[in-house]
Amino acid sequence: MDVLEVARVRRERIRHGARFGASAFTVAEIPACERTPHPAARYAEFFAAKEAAWKAIGGSTQAEIATDEAGFPTLALTLFHTRDHAIACVVAASRGA
Repeated sequence: MDVLEVARVRRERIRHGARFGASAFTVAEIPACERTPHPAARYAEFFAAKEAAWKAIGGSTQAEIATDEAGFPTLALTLFHTRDHAIACVVAASRGA
């Protein structure tokens, strides 16, 4: 779990202008956030989701937040491995749960 203050993201967007998000968000996430009515809130949601994923899996992966056709968030992970081992654990719940 992660919590991020939307006002903080809003301030950072103003402070960094066009450079905002370049290091934390993918090229697909930035337009997805910018085209919403409240971009700062969407950036905060995406970043909080990434932070929660990083905490859950030890921070050794890249994560991208996307939405499916119905607008529900999805999480895509880029996983890493050692020469001898690759391990992944995913916990999922259905939308109706």
